[in-house]
Amino acid sequence: MKRLLPLLVLVLAAFPAQAQSADEAAVTGLRRVHGEAVNYYPPLRIALRREPAEPLRAKPACRSAEPLYGSLALGDGADTAIALVLDEDLAAGYSHLYVDLDNDEDLTNDGSGVEWKRSANGTWGGRAVVRVSYRSPEGGVDHDVEYRLRFWRFEDRLRDVVLYTRDSYVEGTFQLGDRSWGLRLLDGNGDARFDDVAHGALVIDRDGDGKLARDSSSAEHFALDEPFELAGRGWRLESVQPDGLVARVVAVPGPPPEKAFLEPGRPALPFAAVDLDGNPVALGDFAGRLLLIDFWATWCGPCMEEMPNVVRLYRDYHGRGFEILGISLDQDLEKLRAHLARETGMAWRQVCDGKGWKAELARTYRVTGIPDTFLIGPDGRILARGLRGDSLGRALAKHLGGKPAATTPTGAEGPRPPAERDPDGTDGKRSPAERAPDAEAAYLGESHDAWLEKARALLASEQFDQALAAAYSAKLANPAYRAWLGRPPRRSSLRDFAEEGIVRAARAGLTRQAAPPPGAEAFDIPVIDSAPTIDGRMTSGEWDGALELPAGIGGSRTSLRLRSDGIHLFVACDAPEETTADGFDQFRMYLHVRLCPEIQFECVFVAREWIATNRCTGVHWQGVPGEGETERWKQHAIQEGELFGSARGASQLIGHRQYEAAVDLEEAGIHRSVPFSARFEVESDPVYVDGKFKNRLEIGGLGSEQAPVWLRVR
Repeated sequence: MKRLLPLLVLVLAAFPAQAQSADEAAVTGLRRVHGEAVNYYPPLRIALRREPAEPLRAKPACRSAEPLYGSLALGDGADTAIALVLDEDLAAGYSHLYVDLDNDEDLTNDGSGVEWKRSANGTWGGRAVVRVSYRSPEGGVDHDVEYRLRFWRFEDRLRDVVLYTRDSYVEGTFQLGDRSWGLRLLDGNGDARFDDVAHGALVIDRDGDGKLARDSSSAEHFALDEPFELAGRGWRLESVQPDGLVARVVAVPGPPPEKAFLEPGRPALPFAAVDLDGNPVALGDFAGRLLLIDFWATWCGPCMEEMPNVVRLYRDYHGRGFEILGISLDQDLEKLRAHLARETGMAWRQVCDGKGWKAELARTYRVTGIPDTFLIGPDGRILARGLRGDSLGRALAKHLGGKPAATTPTGAEGPRPPAERDPDGTDGKRSPAERAPDAEAAYLGESHDAWLEKARALLASEQFDQALAAAYSAKLANPAYRAWLGRPPRRSSLRDFAEEGIVRAARAGLTRQAAPPPGAEAFDIPVIDSAPTIDGRMTSGEWDGALELPAGIGGSRTSLRLRSDGIHLFVACDAPEETTADGFDQFRMYLHVRLCPEIQFECVFVAREWIATNRCTGVHWQGVPGEGETERWKQHAIQEGELFGSARGASQLIGHRQYEAAVDLEEAGIHRSVPFSARFEVESDPVYVDGKFKNRLEIGGLGSEQAPVWLRVR
């Protein structure tokens, strides 16, 4: 017997009214709120099967002859499994999702349930409020609290799953004496448990403006167990009840942790460093001038592709008061100096301490991806962050005068999500019919449309190699794609380009035909009807039955685990010799090694604090670049980032370093029972000699570019 407790009763029971001194702190008034608390969300998946995962007392009357069943775990009560049924017949234009909203194993008594609707782009979606069961902290009967979820499903992909994400959070107040600040607690992995500090987040109104920041890089956003500063003191959440309605905060001894605000309008953070010429450099050196702090590296493909635009803008605006300070995340200083000696247009000062992602200024400005920029006004305040391409040119023209120089043809900025469009829906651009005749570039004598049609015809005839080559020719004839390559943070996805759909379909055709060379065998990855938690901690039992492969180098005991649930590929790496928190710890999984001339590999990178995915191609620009372009792709092959939208990864140091990652089989072009090539690398602390970067240190690896390992999901 469960009971649905009013939230007010829970709160008052946890915090009875009493007087507080100026030194006492409490989290009060916690209540569940439906809606989006931040501007990001973790898309999660519910696997669909022919039979329900648990016995159901009553099933809905379905129109489909073969409805699909799923289940998701919410809360920590005696019954955490919430059942759902997908009744779908797309040929008849019908789809409906039933969810056991009251968790009584009866899907016929839940009223209207999910308001399941189809959008214009072929996505079905809706929201539903579920009663989630939680254990009583006093050991009594379980109680229920409402939790809203958002569900959606695609018609053209990911047909074996329903996707979902949280649509609820906890809101309350941090009370310190007679002062108070609003706060929110977020469940990070959609299981309706707010005590999971590894995945949850805390947002607190530190500046007291009555608004809670929605950006995860804000100075108001923290991990649940991360200390924060308020009123000149340090604090942290000591505990949170699973339902999120009771939390305890404690003071942190010592100086309060610093996390400065970096939003436009705030003062830029002061710094003191030494440039590559050995001269001191500080923020105050640029007072009275417009300064661009540019975080970059020679190994960063998007950085190098954007650099000709930065060089040109520096040349055009330096005489009007524009300065640049480059912050390189390179570790090999000699290679960096050689690059700067060749690139004479990069005439501005450069700072590099050889620490890579741990560079002092990168940590100061909370840089987690490059390229990244901060535009600082003459008064030392931040004007903008993340400007690149045309947006940077427009900003310089606005603040220094003059006509902004376009870096891409008119209308070539690429698609933007509907939510970011102008109110009239035109996005400020002319229609294709109104563009100048040269708006679509030719490439090797053919127009973009001609290459695209050729790629489609080759794909239809299953000439996959030629289809890939034609698709990349279409990409390079598309100015929107070229602009997308060089302008992070991107407002559109690689999948938004029609050419990429052809690339993925052709890649899927090639991977379906893949086979190990004579004499090589494929290791079988078992399919297990469950999924590990991707949190960077190889919890006992999670990887039982997985394929285990040794991956040690030089006597290390590094090992890999691989398993699948039929929908995802799960990979874990155990690195016993990596015991320090510093360095360049990173796990890399390369898929489809040397698949074809156009695709060298597709990669998942898992580092200490981030995950990235990209495709390394063998494609370079040929012929004469279009107006406003450079010959950059003659020097560098194209690398396409943000490849797998559903990839997940994490790493933790618990005595020693461990990594976990997951990719969607369909998205990664991996077919059941078909071998695929791969290689793995595990990197540790770099080697320094006399304070200079000497070499990278690898403590694990399996396979190579010339001789990859072959795997197969059984």
